[in-house]
Amino acid sequence: MKFNVSSLPAILNGDLIQLHSDYSIDHIFIDSRHAIAHSGSLFFAINGLRHNGHEFILQLYQEGVRNFIIEHDIKLELFPRANFIKVKDSISALQQLAYQQRKDFKGKLIAITGSNGKTITKEWLGKLLEAAFPVYKSPRSFNSQVGVPLSLWHLNHYQDYAVIETGISKVGEMQKLQNIVRPQIGIFTNLGTAHDEGFISLEEKAKEKARLFEKAETIIFCKDYPEVSNALHNLTNLQQKRLIGWSFEDNTANYFIETEPRENGPAIRIPFEEQFHIFKVPFSDFASLENITHCLLLLLLEGIPYRLIQTALNDLRPINMRLEVKKGKYNTYLVDDSYNNDLVGLDTALHFFRQQQQYKKRVIILSDLLETGLNPKDLYPLLAEKITAEKIDLLIGIGNDINFLKEGYSGKSLFFDTTESYLTYEAENPLSDAVILIKGARKFSFENIVSRLEQKIHGTVFEIN
Repeated sequence: MKFNVSSLPAILNGDLIQLHSDYSIDHIFIDSRHAIAHSGSLFFAINGLRHNGHEFILQLYQEGVRNFIIEHDIKLELFPRANFIKVKDSISALQQLAYQQRKDFKGKLIAITGSNGKTITKEWLGKLLEAAFPVYKSPRSFNSQVGVPLSLWHLNHYQDYAVIETGISKVGEMQKLQNIVRPQIGIFTNLGTAHDEGFISLEEKAKEKARLFEKAETIIFCKDYPEVSNALHNLTNLQQKRLIGWSFEDNTANYFIETEPRENGPAIRIPFEEQFHIFKVPFSDFASLENITHCLLLLLLEGIPYRLIQTALNDLRPINMRLEVKKGKYNTYLVDDSYNNDLVGLDTALHFFRQQQQYKKRVIILSDLLETGLNPKDLYPLLAEKITAEKIDLLIGIGNDINFLKEGYSGKSLFFDTTESYLTYEAENPLSDAVILIKGARKFSFENIVSRLEQKIHGTVFEIN
């Protein structure tokens, strides 16, 4: 959904105090380090406890940003070519704009909350759903009052599912998030002591987190946390909800989950709709078993076939493989995101890449984007626009579809059909004095590129006499 600047005052309950050009907004941000300096960018100046976003308006204007949401009066004569909308609260305005995007989303939205395991449950669930559907996941740990609306902004018509992570640190915050997220399905991971200082008791914390699911149709939770179970059973309109409360401990529960150690990793036995499903999982610690059980119950609920689930389970990886900065050879730094490649993950990686200032020269190594739900002829012009805005020195594309980028990207670029052909080229033409983003779908084995470019810090010799 696109918004013109002139339509924003009514949406945000603000005042248009200067309109120079009625631009269409396609990028929003709250951090000057994440700026994409073009006419479609909108900056929300937030007056926070440690930083005041209004202090960065002049810098952003000089860089080319032209649209601003502000809380305070400013000297308009300094910004003759800019648009300004004044609101009472920039965070509330950000949330309201995100809600407009949420209303237009036709897919099914799944929201995850809890004390621990939210991010890894979101990442795993998104990866498992991608085996059958185009899926959107909120980036990294974007679960706060500003992180959630920034996540919702990327919802699009081609996504069948969206998985949104939400977190709170005090009473009153979750109601604001519920108003804009409005999930059909909810997962309450667990309840622990994180952010205890914002609540008088575990019961109050559970009650506040449960508000996220006031209008949800289905809620998955572990009933081994009694405060969680009680909070969810006290929601209004309970008769209209399906509560799937599972347990590792109570063998009388409708969803009593059993685990069995096996040679190649444990198996999980899940009863669902009068059948038993046994899944082999690639990890054995309690936290991971708890997180994956939430995911498996949701997949069964959505009718995804057993074999498809098991195949996707075999490919799960730890999320610490995402966005690592490593020292490379020949005076380079590597931003390693070689685990997957989709539009939203690319946005997250580009945000992180902008913050790396070790060298002026900037290089992106990028594979085909997979499972976006878009035709390549529609996808790659959009991708070309994103990369052009980054003002990089070199783009290296690997794959078949990524050749469509040639039509829309005019910067310096090289294209290779396979990772192996690029590595052959790289052996004679190494990159140097640069920050390099390495972003690839799993099938392209970009970890081989990382291994080639990474500086080996030390070697170890093990001698046996």
